[in-house]
Amino acid sequence: MRAVNADRHIDELYAAARANDMYAFQHGVLPLWTELEGIGPALAAEVLDRILALFALVPNPASSKLGILAGSLVAMGAPPAALAEVAAPILLKNMAASVAFARFWRRAAGPKVPLPRPDQGQEAYEYAQATLTRTSRLPWRHAVAPQDAADLAGAWFSLEDWLTLATTLLSLPEIRSSFFGDSAAADPSVATGRDEAAQLVADLGAVRGDMDCVAGLLEVLDDEELIVVHRGAGRAYAVTLTGVGDNFQLCTLLADAFAGEFPELTPEPSWVLASSTGPVAAAARIEARCQLTDALGANIWLEGRPAGIPRADGRRVVVLDPVAYGRSWDLGRTYEQMVPKVRVDRELAPQEAARWLSQIAPPAPVKGYPPAHIHFGRLTSTVEVTG
Repeated sequence: MRAVNADRHIDELYAAARANDMYAFQHGVLPLWTELEGIGPALAAEVLDRILALFALVPNPASSKLGILAGSLVAMGAPPAALAEVAAPILLKNMAASVAFARFWRRAAGPKVPLPRPDQGQEAYEYAQATLTRTSRLPWRHAVAPQDAADLAGAWFSLEDWLTLATTLLSLPEIRSSFFGDSAAADPSVATGRDEAAQLVADLGAVRGDMDCVAGLLEVLDDEELIVVHRGAGRAYAVTLTGVGDNFQLCTLLADAFAGEFPELTPEPSWVLASSTGPVAAAARIEARCQLTDALGANIWLEGRPAGIPRADGRRVVVLDPVAYGRSWDLGRTYEQMVPKVRVDRELAPQEAARWLSQIAPPAPVKGYPPAHIHFGRLTSTVEVTG
C-alpha cells in the first residue's frame, strides 16, 4: 500500500510541475515524504531515481523542499551519486544568487537596513521582493526588475534547504571530494567549481549565520597523511586521516589510535563512541588526554579544524604533548552522519623520527596565568573556566 501511495504522490508532483502549478507542487512534497517514512534502501533508491527529473522541471525555490526529501532518501540508503550530480550546480547557482541578493538589498534598502532573516516566512519574502523593486530618487538606491527580484529573494529564502541537502551529501566521502569538481585533479592555475563554492560560502558567511556547517565540510580532509610525533617518547608515525570534522574529535581519535602504544592516552569508550559512530552526545564530558601542538610549537586550537593545522616539509604535523591545563567538552563531533577514520599506517624509523623531532619547535609557554580547566559547552555555546 505504501509503495502504491508513493507512486500516486510522485505522479501528482509531475502533473503539477508540467502544469507549472508551483503551489500544488510545493504542497505535494509533504504527503510523499510522509509515505516514505521508514522505508528500506531499495525503495528509497527507486523513489530517488523517479524524482530526479523533477529538478529540471521545477525552478528554485519551489524545488527546495524536494531537495531535502531527496537528501533524506540518501540517508535511508539510496545511492547518492546521481543526486549529487544534479544538486551541485543548483547549489552553486543558489549561493551565487544569494550573494547577489545581499548586494542588491544594500543598494535598494540602504546600508543600515538589516538583511531579512532567511528563516522568516512568506510575508518577509514578499517584503524583500518589494524592497528590491522599489524605485527612489536617492542616488544609492537601485531597483531591479520584478522577475529578477523574485529570483534573488527566492534564492535567499530557500538557501537553507539546499544547505541541508549539501550537508547530507558532503558528509559522504565518496561524494565529498568531487561534489563541486575534483580540485586535486585540476590545473592549479584554473579556478574550479570547488574554488567558486568556497568563495561563495565565505561571502555568504559574512552576511548569514547558517553557512558554518557547509564551510566546515568543504575543509574536511580525506586520505590526508599526517606526521604524528610523541615528543616525550621521541617517536613518530605516519597517520592517515579521513572525515574528521574538528579538532575536538581529532584529539579523542588520536588518543584512541595511540592508546596501545601510550596507555596514558587511553580515552573512555563513551568518548570514542561520541567522536566516531555513536550519538554525538554519548558522553556528557570528554576530556583531552593530550595537548595537540603543531610543528611551530603553537597549541592547535580544539575549536579549529584539521585543515587549519600548518604544514612542515609538505605535511601537516601534530605533536602529542602533555596537557598544559585541563580541557573538556560535551559534543563528540560536529557532523553526526560523517564516519571518521584515523589510521596509524606505520611507525617511522628512528632516523626519520629524529629528523622530524629536530624540525619541531618546543611547545610555546602558556601566556599569563593558565586556568586549571576549561570546559567547552558546545551544546549550549558556553565556555566555563576554572582555576
